[in-house]
Amino acid sequence: MGIYGPRTTYVLAIKGFPGTHEFLLLDEGKWQHVKETIEIGEGKLFSPGNLRATFDNPDYDKLINYYVKEKYTLRYTGGMVPDVNQILVKEKGVFTNVISPTTKAKLRLLFEVAPLGLLIENAGGYSSDGHQSVLDKVIVNLDDRTQVAYGSKNEIIRFEETLYGSSRLKAGVPASEARIAKWRGSVSGIVDAPIDEVWSMVSQTKRLAEWMPMVERCTDLAGDEGVPGYVRLVSGFMFRQEDGDRSWIKEKLVSIDSSRHNYVYKLEASNVGLDGSVNSVKLVDYGNDSTLVDWSFEINPLEGTSEDSIIDYLGFLYKSCINRIEIAIEAAS
Repeated sequence: MGIYGPRTTYVLAIKGFPGTHEFLLLDEGKWQHVKETIEIGEGKLFSPGNLRATFDNPDYDKLINYYVKEKYTLRYTGGMVPDVNQILVKEKGVFTNVISPTTKAKLRLLFEVAPLGLLIENAGGYSSDGHQSVLDKVIVNLDDRTQVAYGSKNEIIRFEETLYGSSRLKAGVPASEARIAKWRGSVSGIVDAPIDEVWSMVSQTKRLAEWMPMVERCTDLAGDEGVPGYVRLVSGFMFRQEDGDRSWIKEKLVSIDSSRHNYVYKLEASNVGLDGSVNSVKLVDYGNDSTLVDWSFEINPLEGTSEDSIIDYLGFLYKSCINRIEIAIEAAS
């Protein structure tokens, strides 16, 4: 599945191999694997297709009204590919395209519905025609068409129950007890420096302030740096405080692999409201003494702010840090 826009990506899944994989087209013309999705969680995000069907399909009308009443976030572009891609990117949500007596099925099973069904199901999600997975439907003619829903398990349960009174997935966790998905984002950039030099810069706490200009001080709290379990306190002006005071975060090293140039930190406490967030940094040798820096992050949903606004802000903040790595290396040489 190809997505063209501010970010050009293609998404790939292979039958028999778990996970759905996203590749990003970089400015240099190369493709970089940036994301593997293995779970579609619960979250209030909906993309309703073929809304004309609500006029003479009262069950579909009931389902759409449920989404609105429960204050789901609407993500609808008018195209199935970008809407389904949102489910993979956000790792939550539901897409529906339902028929009615006067609005017949338009989506082709072989060329459209089934391929996206593989992407969603490999990613840990579910698909349905109202009764079964779209991957279980028997193709009789090349032009066979069908209604469809893609999403998390509990959203597909709701879809099947609302339209047909029961669900084959009913043995799953009730929708009221569903786990809330985390908010996720990622940024990347090319640094014109060898991977070992970049690793030396980004993996050492004492050098953090060199490429994070908003950081003022780093303090070791527990454990040994470079060993999982190590805890550090980072303070400065990373996040604006209403009283103008400094922000601080206490984070723990979850994992690190120097040979593969990657590490993961989890934020344990802070005065910025991001407790429990996870930051992962991975370096890839990009050839010609250059390095690809990939920074992915996830946070718990925050009340009083939208997912897009906080993810965009964090992405901007982390991208600015990546852009300063090369300057910091040159300054230190």
